[in-house]
Amino acid sequence: MTAATAERPASHRALDVEEAWAAAHPTPLDGALECAKLGLSVLPVHGIGMRNGKGYCRCGKRDCRNPGKHPRLAGWQAEATADPVQIHRWSVAFPGCNFGVIGLFFDADPRNGGTLKGLPPTNYLVRTGGGGWHAGYDPASLNGAPLPKALRRGLDIKGHGGFVVAPGGRHESGGTYSWVSRPAPGQLCMLPVTFLHRPERSEESGAGVRSHLADLLRSPAVEGERNTWLTQVAGHYAKAFAGRPDVYQVHVERANASLPEPLDAEEVARTAASIWAREQAKARPSGDQSSWLPVDLGPILAGGALDNPPAFLTRTDGARLLYPGRTHAFNGEPESLKTWAALAVCAERVRVGDSVLYVDFEDHPDAIVSRLLALGLDPAAILAQFRYIRPDGPLEGTHREVLSATLADVSPTLIVLDGVTEAMVAHGWDPSDNRDVARFIEAVPKTMVRSGAAVVQVDHVVKDAQTRGRFALGAQHKLAGIDGSAFTFHVVTPFGRGMHGTAWLELTKDRPGFVRQAALGKRAGELHLMSHPDGSVVAELRPAGPGGADDGFVPTVLMERVSDYLAREPGASGRDVEKNVRGKAAWVREALKQLIHGGYVERRAEGRNGYQHFSRRPYRVPQ
Repeated sequence: MTAATAERPASHRALDVEEAWAAAHPTPLDGALECAKLGLSVLPVHGIGMRNGKGYCRCGKRDCRNPGKHPRLAGWQAEATADPVQIHRWSVAFPGCNFGVIGLFFDADPRNGGTLKGLPPTNYLVRTGGGGWHAGYDPASLNGAPLPKALRRGLDIKGHGGFVVAPGGRHESGGTYSWVSRPAPGQLCMLPVTFLHRPERSEESGAGVRSHLADLLRSPAVEGERNTWLTQVAGHYAKAFAGRPDVYQVHVERANASLPEPLDAEEVARTAASIWAREQAKARPSGDQSSWLPVDLGPILAGGALDNPPAFLTRTDGARLLYPGRTHAFNGEPESLKTWAALAVCAERVRVGDSVLYVDFEDHPDAIVSRLLALGLDPAAILAQFRYIRPDGPLEGTHREVLSATLADVSPTLIVLDGVTEAMVAHGWDPSDNRDVARFIEAVPKTMVRSGAAVVQVDHVVKDAQTRGRFALGAQHKLAGIDGSAFTFHVVTPFGRGMHGTAWLELTKDRPGFVRQAALGKRAGELHLMSHPDGSVVAELRPAGPGGADDGFVPTVLMERVSDYLAREPGASGRDVEKNVRGKAAWVREALKQLIHGGYVERRAEGRNGYQHFSRRPYRVPQ
């Protein structure tokens, strides 16, 4: 979406919405060319026609078993190409065709229980026309390794000798294949080859592979599968309640009681004891309880990439800013859009089928839910995948057990901790004391990140920008304790109903180093929030623009506002501009300076110390 302001005509804003929709919903030709830019070969596939509201395959066969998904060319394996000229020729030769793309894809079909849960992060994600998902990875990840036919029920793998329909294609249901996340050329995520060959239960066992506790508890086993089911459930609980065998035992017994035909007490006790002993042996090697034993580095080295790249909080150019399994910080003044940014990444994860957890020490559930609805989330998705906690006390005793059980049940990929300073006060710790900060980090954020989720801590900054430094309000250890990325939010134009708010993100820490590659200096991006008359809000994280103030940010939205004001009020003083143009005074001054330097505004001396300003030509936000 372009950077049109809320003051622009409604027709302009409608065009912006159409452009944003077109970017996510390309034509079949557009989608094929985008895949070719990624180095993936494409081929023409029979298209879908519509008759009386029903889709049919254009191949001409009335009983086609694979409508819109089978090749137009007999020797398609040899003919497939990434050459844009040939792709254009096919588009002309086969009007209305779909395109297939060859690579390494996981095809999740929710009609058969397929989900993306458990897959490594990727930046190629497509929503299929039938409501499923295509998650793509760099085919070079395989390095000749064989592929299984399927990972689990409802999740097929397309690699050697196979293809999926490219974005822009049409499904027999009438839906289209649309981008959810699109990588930049040369940036397609790698898949650890060991991921495909982990020990899993065979699909032939009849139960399939169930990797998440929530999935297991939603699908109690039947006769013949009960012991295997309970073994998996017990394994999850043994990890969640390490060191608390009494709590573990209670949860295992409750799980057994949920079965249509529970196992007898003796068998449950035997299974629970065996799994507990196994998991505790893993947690403490050789029976030694000392954390000073050398760590086994073999599993780390066998896992492929040692530093996983960022996978969440996606910019419009495909770059991502948050790392899985690490802690992060969103710091800023009140109303600097940091909570909106946290909710935007929550919405991003929910849309791809993930679960998220929001722990809120500042706001209330009605405010959070209203923002999620404004961002376009479906109420059913919020109920199914968004968990909200509003604590009023410290995380200790029973509360810690409850959180551990929630983490085990929900398996979130993202956890937001909103209100770090308030959380520390609730625990009786001093935010300005480095020792108390270290205690808090160990007790709360690290407890959360051990679940494997990315944790975002939302916090305030010192009011005085000259003395705040790089970290949040309080002790310096708040920043030292971050092992992912940290950002300070600087509001440029305030956000409210019917307004276009903007803030730029200052990158203050990036321990793994991937985000800094995508940043422009210290600027990691520009957050734009656009409120529409129907109450909806569009959130976009755009790449940082070139040149401008000391930080390099160009306040283009404010420049357009200043230009419009001077066209109405020629001869206005600088003080008049600051007073009458909505926005932070420092950025309004910067916008005026940029207009003068760019030749859009003429400044004339008036009296001994004053200046008048006149519009020479209108400035418009670049489209």
